[in-house]
Amino acid sequence: MKKTFLPLLMLVLACSIFTAKALVPPSVPGWYNLQWPASGEVQAGGTFTVYAQVWMEGVTEAAGQGAGMQAWIGVSTENTNPSTWTNWISASFNTNSGNNDEFMANIATGLSAGTYYYASRFQYNDGAFVYGGTGGPWTGTGSNSGVLTVTAAPPVPQIEWANLQWPGTGNITPGTSYDVYAQVYKGGVTEAAGQGAGIQVWIGVSTTDTNPSSWTNWISAAYHADNGNNDEYKATIATGLAEGTYFYASRFQLGTAAYVYGGFRDGFWDGTTNVNGVLVVSNSPVSGLTASKNDELNVFVNATRQLEVVQSGQELSETISVFSLSGQLLNNQRSNGTVTTLNFSFEPGMYLVKAGTLTRKLIVR
Repeated sequence: MKKTFLPLLMLVLACSIFTAKALVPPSVPGWYNLQWPASGEVQAGGTFTVYAQVWMEGVTEAAGQGAGMQAWIGVSTENTNPSTWTNWISASFNTNSGNNDEFMANIATGLSAGTYYYASRFQYNDGAFVYGGTGGPWTGTGSNSGVLTVTAAPPVPQIEWANLQWPGTGNITPGTSYDVYAQVYKGGVTEAAGQGAGIQVWIGVSTTDTNPSSWTNWISAAYHADNGNNDEYKATIATGLAEGTYFYASRFQLGTAAYVYGGFRDGFWDGTTNVNGVLVVSNSPVSGLTASKNDELNVFVNATRQLEVVQSGQELSETISVFSLSGQLLNNQRSNGTVTTLNFSFEPGMYLVKAGTLTRKLIVR
Protein backbone atom coordinates (compact mmCIF):
# COMPACT_ATOMS: atom_id res chain seq x y z
CA MET A 1 0.00 0.00 0.00
CA LYS A 2 2.78 2.45 0.85
CA LYS A 3 4.51 1.82 -2.46
CA THR A 4 1.22 2.20 -4.31
CA PHE A 5 0.39 5.71 -2.93
CA LEU A 6 3.90 7.23 -2.58
CA PRO A 7 4.37 8.23 -6.27
CA LEU A 8 0.89 9.77 -6.30
CA LEU A 9 1.66 11.80 -3.17
CA MET A 10 4.91 13.08 -4.61
CA LEU A 11 3.11 14.15 -7.80
CA VAL A 12 0.53 16.10 -5.80
CA LEU A 13 3.24 17.89 -3.79
CA ALA A 14 5.18 18.78 -6.94
CA CYS A 15 2.08 20.25 -8.56
CA SER A 16 1.36 22.30 -5.40
CA ILE A 17 4.89 23.71 -5.36
CA PHE A 18 4.70 24.64 -9.05
CA THR A 19 1.30 26.30 -8.56
CA ALA A 20 2.59 28.33 -5.58
CA LYS A 21 5.58 29.56 -7.55
CA ALA A 22 3.35 30.57 -10.44
CA LEU A 23 1.23 32.72 -8.13
CA VAL A 24 4.16 34.81 -6.80
CA PRO A 25 3.96 38.23 -8.53
CA PRO A 26 7.08 39.66 -10.23
CA SER A 27 9.27 42.02 -8.16
CA VAL A 28 10.09 44.40 -11.03
CA PRO A 29 7.96 46.13 -13.71
CA GLY A 30 7.47 44.30 -16.95
CA TRP A 31 8.01 47.38 -19.14
CA TYR A 32 9.11 51.02 -18.66
CA ASN A 33 10.50 53.92 -20.67
CA LEU A 34 11.45 57.59 -20.93
CA GLN A 35 8.23 58.72 -22.58
CA TRP A 36 8.79 62.35 -23.61
CA PRO A 37 10.58 64.51 -24.64
CA ALA A 38 13.64 62.81 -26.11
CA SER A 39 15.49 66.14 -26.19
CA GLY A 40 14.94 69.80 -25.38
CA GLU A 41 16.40 73.22 -24.73
CA VAL A 42 15.72 75.65 -21.87
CA GLN A 43 17.24 78.82 -20.48
CA ALA A 44 18.91 78.62 -17.09
CA GLY A 45 16.28 79.28 -14.45
CA GLY A 46 13.47 77.88 -16.61
CA THR A 47 11.48 74.65 -16.25
CA PHE A 48 11.75 71.40 -18.22
CA THR A 49 9.25 68.65 -17.44
CA VAL A 50 10.06 65.04 -18.36
CA TYR A 51 7.50 62.20 -18.56
CA ALA A 52 8.03 58.46 -18.14
CA GLN A 53 5.71 55.43 -18.21
CA VAL A 54 5.74 52.03 -16.52
CA TRP A 55 3.69 48.81 -16.77
CA MET A 56 3.49 46.07 -14.19
CA GLU A 57 0.98 43.28 -14.27
CA GLY A 58 -1.55 43.52 -11.48
CA VAL A 59 -0.25 46.94 -10.39
CA THR A 60 -0.67 49.64 -13.04
CA GLU A 61 -3.82 48.49 -14.88
CA ALA A 62 -6.26 49.96 -12.37
CA ALA A 63 -7.22 53.66 -12.30
CA GLY A 64 -4.83 55.93 -10.43
CA GLN A 65 -1.29 55.30 -9.31
CA GLY A 66 -0.32 51.67 -8.84
CA ALA A 67 0.32 50.90 -5.18
CA GLY A 68 3.99 50.46 -4.36
CA MET A 69 5.28 51.98 -7.61
CA GLN A 70 7.90 54.73 -7.32
CA ALA A 71 9.51 56.79 -10.10
CA TRP A 72 12.40 59.22 -10.58
CA ILE A 73 14.03 61.17 -13.38
CA GLY A 74 17.83 61.23 -13.25
CA VAL A 75 20.13 63.93 -14.59
CA SER A 76 23.83 63.60 -15.43
CA THR A 77 26.52 65.58 -17.20
CA GLU A 78 27.83 62.27 -18.62
CA ASN A 79 26.12 60.14 -21.27
CA THR A 80 26.62 56.93 -19.32
CA ASN A 81 24.53 54.06 -17.99
CA PRO A 82 21.96 55.71 -15.68
CA SER A 83 22.48 52.97 -13.09
CA THR A 84 25.73 54.81 -12.23
CA TRP A 85 24.08 58.22 -11.76
CA THR A 86 23.54 59.84 -8.38
CA ASN A 87 21.22 62.80 -9.10
CA TRP A 88 17.65 61.49 -9.06
CA ILE A 89 14.59 63.74 -8.86
CA SER A 90 11.38 62.25 -7.48
CA ALA A 91 8.63 62.06 -10.12
CA SER A 92 4.94 62.45 -9.29
CA PHE A 93 2.06 60.46 -10.77
CA ASN A 94 0.56 62.27 -13.77
CA THR A 95 -2.08 60.04 -15.41
CA ASN A 96 -3.03 56.59 -16.62
CA SER A 97 -2.11 55.75 -20.21
CA GLY A 98 -3.87 52.51 -21.11
CA ASN A 99 -2.44 49.91 -18.71
CA ASN A 100 0.55 52.14 -17.95
CA ASP A 101 1.12 54.66 -15.19
CA GLU A 102 2.72 57.93 -16.29
CA PHE A 103 4.98 60.00 -13.99
CA MET A 104 6.54 63.44 -14.45
CA ALA A 105 9.25 65.67 -12.95
CA ASN A 106 10.76 69.10 -13.61
CA ILE A 107 14.51 68.52 -13.93
CA ALA A 108 15.83 72.02 -14.82
CA THR A 109 15.91 73.59 -11.36
CA GLY A 110 19.41 74.75 -10.49
CA LEU A 111 21.00 73.74 -13.79
CA SER A 112 23.56 76.14 -15.24
CA ALA A 113 24.35 76.44 -18.95
CA GLY A 114 25.56 73.15 -20.44
CA THR A 115 24.49 69.77 -21.87
CA TYR A 116 22.74 67.22 -19.66
CA TYR A 117 21.44 63.67 -20.06
CA TYR A 118 18.33 62.25 -18.40
CA ALA A 119 16.60 58.89 -17.96
CA SER A 120 13.87 57.34 -15.82
CA ARG A 121 14.12 54.99 -12.87
CA PHE A 122 11.39 52.83 -11.32
CA GLN A 123 11.10 50.66 -8.24
CA TYR A 124 8.24 48.47 -7.06
CA ASN A 125 8.16 48.30 -3.27
CA ASP A 126 11.67 47.20 -2.23
CA GLY A 127 12.49 45.52 -5.52
CA ALA A 128 15.43 46.27 -7.79
CA PHE A 129 15.70 49.54 -9.68
CA VAL A 130 15.02 49.47 -13.41
CA TYR A 131 15.95 52.25 -15.87
CA GLY A 132 13.97 53.63 -18.80
CA GLY A 133 15.25 55.07 -22.07
CA THR A 134 13.68 56.66 -25.13
CA GLY A 135 12.54 53.30 -26.60
CA GLY A 136 11.74 51.28 -23.48
CA PRO A 137 14.16 49.79 -20.95
CA TRP A 138 17.47 51.66 -21.23
CA THR A 139 20.06 49.88 -23.39
CA GLY A 140 22.29 52.69 -24.63
CA THR A 141 21.80 51.46 -28.21
CA GLY A 142 18.37 52.38 -29.53
CA SER A 143 16.82 53.13 -26.19
CA ASN A 144 18.93 55.97 -24.92
CA SER A 145 19.00 58.84 -22.46
CA GLY A 146 17.33 62.13 -23.33
CA VAL A 147 19.47 65.20 -24.04
CA LEU A 148 18.81 68.60 -22.48
CA THR A 149 20.64 71.78 -23.55
CA VAL A 150 20.58 74.57 -20.98
CA THR A 151 21.46 78.00 -22.36
CA ALA A 152 22.57 80.99 -20.36
CA ALA A 153 19.73 83.11 -19.02
CA PRO A 154 19.38 86.60 -20.51
CA PRO A 155 20.96 89.33 -18.41
CA VAL A 156 18.78 90.73 -15.66
CA PRO A 157 17.47 94.13 -16.82
CA GLN A 158 19.34 96.94 -15.15
CA ILE A 159 18.47 100.53 -14.32
CA GLU A 160 20.20 102.77 -16.85
CA TRP A 161 20.45 106.01 -14.87
CA ALA A 162 19.68 107.18 -11.35
CA ASN A 163 20.62 110.07 -9.09
CA LEU A 164 20.08 111.93 -5.86
CA GLN A 165 18.05 114.77 -7.33
CA TRP A 166 17.62 117.33 -4.56
CA PRO A 167 18.62 118.82 -2.17
CA GLY A 168 22.37 118.38 -2.07
CA THR A 169 22.69 119.87 1.42
CA GLY A 170 20.43 120.94 4.24
CA ASN A 171 20.35 122.32 7.77
CA ILE A 172 17.42 121.61 10.10
CA THR A 173 16.60 121.51 13.81
CA PRO A 174 15.82 118.16 15.50
CA GLY A 175 12.24 117.06 14.89
CA THR A 176 11.96 118.97 11.61
CA SER A 177 11.00 117.06 8.46
CA TYR A 178 13.47 116.84 5.58
CA ASP A 179 12.31 115.61 2.17
CA VAL A 180 14.82 114.12 -0.27
CA TYR A 181 14.08 113.52 -3.96
CA ALA A 182 15.68 111.04 -6.36
CA GLN A 183 15.12 110.24 -10.02
CA VAL A 184 15.53 107.09 -12.10
CA TYR A 185 15.41 106.15 -15.79
CA LYS A 186 14.93 102.76 -17.43
CA GLY A 187 14.01 102.47 -21.10
CA GLY A 188 10.58 100.93 -21.57
CA VAL A 189 9.73 101.36 -17.90
CA THR A 190 9.82 104.99 -16.74
CA GLU A 191 8.83 106.87 -19.94
CA ALA A 192 5.10 106.23 -19.63
CA ALA A 193 2.87 108.30 -17.35
CA GLY A 194 2.85 107.19 -13.74
CA GLN A 195 5.15 104.94 -11.77
CA GLY A 196 7.27 102.49 -13.75
CA ALA A 197 6.57 98.85 -12.91
CA GLY A 198 9.04 96.82 -10.89
CA ILE A 199 11.16 99.68 -9.51
CA GLN A 200 11.83 100.05 -5.78
CA VAL A 201 13.53 103.11 -4.28
CA TRP A 202 15.07 104.02 -0.94
CA ILE A 203 16.95 106.97 0.58
CA GLY A 204 19.79 105.92 2.87
CA VAL A 205 21.18 107.84 5.84
CA SER A 206 24.61 107.38 7.42
CA THR A 207 26.81 109.16 9.93
CA THR A 208 29.84 108.45 7.72
CA ASP A 209 30.59 109.91 4.29
CA THR A 210 31.25 106.52 2.69
CA ASN A 211 30.09 104.41 -0.25
CA PRO A 212 26.32 104.00 0.27
CA SER A 213 26.52 100.32 -0.72
CA SER A 214 27.91 99.74 2.79
CA TRP A 215 25.06 101.52 4.59
CA THR A 216 22.32 99.75 6.53
CA ASN A 217 19.72 102.46 7.25
CA TRP A 218 17.43 102.70 4.19
CA ILE A 219 14.09 104.49 4.16
CA SER A 220 11.51 103.48 1.56
CA ALA A 221 10.75 106.26 -0.94
CA ALA A 222 7.34 106.77 -2.53
CA TYR A 223 6.65 107.63 -6.16
CA HIS A 224 6.28 111.41 -6.44
CA ALA A 225 5.95 112.48 -10.09
CA ASP A 226 7.13 112.06 -13.66
CA ASN A 227 10.00 114.26 -14.76
CA GLY A 228 10.40 113.89 -18.52
CA ASN A 229 11.34 110.25 -19.10
CA ASN A 230 12.35 109.85 -15.46
CA ASP A 231 10.33 108.80 -12.43
CA GLU A 232 10.91 110.86 -9.30
CA TYR A 233 10.62 109.48 -5.77
CA LYS A 234 10.52 111.19 -2.37
CA ALA A 235 11.25 110.20 1.22
CA THR A 236 11.35 112.04 4.54
CA ILE A 237 14.61 111.09 6.19
CA ALA A 238 14.93 113.28 9.33
CA THR A 239 12.58 111.39 11.66
CA GLY A 240 14.39 110.50 14.86
CA LEU A 241 17.70 112.13 13.93
CA ALA A 242 19.58 113.70 16.83
CA GLU A 243 21.93 116.65 16.45
CA GLY A 244 24.83 115.84 14.17
CA THR A 245 25.97 115.69 10.56
CA TYR A 246 24.44 113.03 8.30
CA PHE A 247 25.03 111.87 4.75
CA TYR A 248 22.39 110.55 2.38
CA ALA A 249 22.09 108.90 -1.03
CA SER A 250 19.50 107.05 -3.11
CA ARG A 251 19.20 103.34 -3.81
CA PHE A 252 17.22 101.68 -6.64
CA GLN A 253 16.31 98.15 -7.64
CA LEU A 254 14.56 96.86 -10.77
CA GLY A 255 12.94 93.50 -10.13
CA THR A 256 15.57 91.18 -8.67
CA ALA A 257 18.54 93.00 -10.21
CA ALA A 258 21.40 94.29 -8.09
CA TYR A 259 21.02 97.59 -6.26
CA VAL A 260 22.32 100.77 -7.89
CA TYR A 261 23.06 103.95 -5.98
CA GLY A 262 22.40 107.57 -6.94
CA GLY A 263 24.63 110.50 -6.07
CA PHE A 264 24.02 114.23 -6.16
CA ARG A 265 23.10 115.07 -8.74
CA ASP A 266 24.09 113.86 -12.17
CA GLY A 267 23.97 110.07 -11.95
CA PHE A 268 25.18 106.95 -10.21
CA TRP A 269 27.16 107.53 -7.02
CA ASP A 270 30.91 107.55 -7.67
CA GLY A 271 32.22 109.47 -4.68
CA THR A 272 33.82 112.14 -6.87
CA THR A 273 31.39 113.78 -9.28
CA ASN A 274 28.17 112.33 -7.90
CA VAL A 275 28.38 112.31 -4.12
CA ASN A 276 26.37 111.94 -0.92
CA GLY A 277 24.08 114.70 0.24
CA VAL A 278 24.88 116.36 3.58
CA LEU A 279 22.33 117.14 6.29
CA VAL A 280 23.23 119.10 9.42
CA VAL A 281 20.79 118.63 12.32
CA SER A 282 21.37 121.33 14.91
CA ASN A 283 19.43 123.33 17.49
CA SER A 284 21.47 126.37 16.46
CA PRO A 285 21.47 127.69 12.89
CA VAL A 286 24.89 127.40 11.28
CA SER A 287 25.36 131.19 11.10
CA GLY A 288 23.60 132.01 14.36
CA LEU A 289 20.65 133.53 12.45
CA THR A 290 17.05 132.47 12.91
CA ALA A 291 14.92 131.42 9.94
CA SER A 292 11.21 132.03 9.54
CA LYS A 293 9.19 128.83 9.92
CA ASN A 294 7.62 129.28 6.49
CA ASP A 295 10.81 130.24 4.64
CA GLU A 296 13.21 127.69 3.13
CA LEU A 297 16.62 127.86 1.53
CA ASN A 298 18.37 125.04 -0.32
CA VAL A 299 21.76 125.18 -2.01
CA PHE A 300 23.76 122.83 -4.21
CA VAL A 301 26.61 122.87 -6.73
CA ASN A 302 25.66 121.96 -10.30
CA ALA A 303 27.66 120.00 -12.90
CA THR A 304 29.68 123.10 -13.86
CA ARG A 305 30.51 123.68 -10.17
CA GLN A 306 28.34 126.78 -9.96
CA LEU A 307 26.13 127.40 -6.96
CA GLU A 308 22.38 127.07 -7.39
CA VAL A 309 20.19 128.62 -4.70
CA VAL A 310 16.52 127.71 -4.32
CA GLN A 311 14.34 129.94 -2.14
CA SER A 312 10.75 129.39 -1.09
CA GLY A 313 8.45 130.93 1.49
CA GLN A 314 6.82 134.27 2.20
CA GLU A 315 9.84 136.52 1.63
CA LEU A 316 12.54 135.97 -1.00
CA SER A 317 15.85 137.67 -0.40
CA GLU A 318 17.02 140.10 -3.08
CA THR A 319 20.69 139.30 -2.39
CA ILE A 320 22.60 136.05 -2.00
CA SER A 321 26.00 136.06 -0.32
CA VAL A 322 28.72 133.44 0.05
CA PHE A 323 31.13 133.48 3.00
CA SER A 324 34.07 131.38 4.07
CA LEU A 325 33.76 129.68 7.46
CA SER A 326 35.94 132.44 8.86
CA GLY A 327 33.37 135.03 7.77
CA GLN A 328 35.14 136.41 4.67
CA LEU A 329 32.71 137.58 1.97
CA LEU A 330 33.53 135.65 -1.21
CA ASN A 331 30.60 136.51 -3.46
CA ASN A 332 27.57 138.78 -3.38
CA GLN A 333 24.94 138.60 -6.13
CA ARG A 334 21.41 139.84 -6.76
CA SER A 335 18.78 137.10 -6.55
CA ASN A 336 16.77 136.04 -9.58
CA GLY A 337 13.83 135.02 -7.43
CA THR A 338 13.10 131.40 -6.59
CA VAL A 339 16.12 129.88 -8.36
CA THR A 340 19.44 131.69 -8.72
CA THR A 341 22.67 130.45 -10.27
CA LEU A 342 25.71 132.25 -8.90
CA ASN A 343 28.56 133.17 -11.23
CA PHE A 344 31.06 131.75 -8.81
CA SER A 345 33.20 128.64 -9.32
CA PHE A 346 33.65 126.68 -6.10
CA GLU A 347 36.83 124.97 -5.02
CA PRO A 348 36.58 122.03 -2.59
CA GLY A 349 35.87 123.23 0.92
CA MET A 350 33.11 124.44 3.25
CA TYR A 351 31.11 127.65 2.74
CA LEU A 352 28.21 129.56 4.26
CA VAL A 353 25.46 130.71 1.89
CA LYS A 354 23.13 133.48 3.11
CA ALA A 355 19.82 134.65 1.64
CA GLY A 356 18.01 137.12 3.85
CA THR A 357 17.71 135.66 7.33
CA LEU A 358 18.51 132.13 6.18
CA THR A 359 21.98 130.58 6.11
CA ARG A 360 23.09 127.18 4.90
CA LYS A 361 26.40 125.36 5.21
CA LEU A 362 27.71 124.08 1.86
CA ILE A 363 30.32 121.32 1.54
CA VAL A 364 32.03 121.15 -1.85
CA ARG A 365 34.10 118.08 -2.68
